Amino acid sequence: MLYSDEQLYDYICGLVACRYTYGTTILQSSTDTHVQHGYPISNRIHEFFVKQDHLQDFLQQPIPTEHWLTIISSSSIPPIIPGYQFQTNEFLMDLETNEDLPSSHKYSHVSTKIEQVTSYIEAQEINTHFQVKAINLEQLE
Repeated sequence: MLYSDEQLYDYICGLVACRYTYGTTILQSSTDTHVQHGYPISNRIHEFFVKQDHLQDFLQQPIPTEHWLTIISSSSIPPIIPGYQFQTNEFLMDLETNEDLPSSHKYSHVSTKIEQVTSYIEAQEINTHFQVKAINLEQLE
């Protein structure tokens, strides 16, 4: 399935919201969407999202040396690009409401409470509990 530019932009905004850092920007061009994180995310600041049909044009322009490239494609076989190492293959799924399904199978919105972590100690406890760096301690004031 091919996604519209608007759907992909919404998807990218969702990803950015999940790993938001202060100063993060999203820039769209005719060939790509460039996310520049305010702080490094997994040792990268630059992340590019490119549709398969814009890939060659994207590769012709100047690109920061350290970056992550996500290619949006309907193919499950990644293209071979000199200078790039394939990391993972993921699938973007689209949820459609089907009125014919019984209500127990329909998607329903679940309310989620989101709290802001402001304490350094609270952040450490959360990171320890989940055994992962879920909260960047450097961003807490």
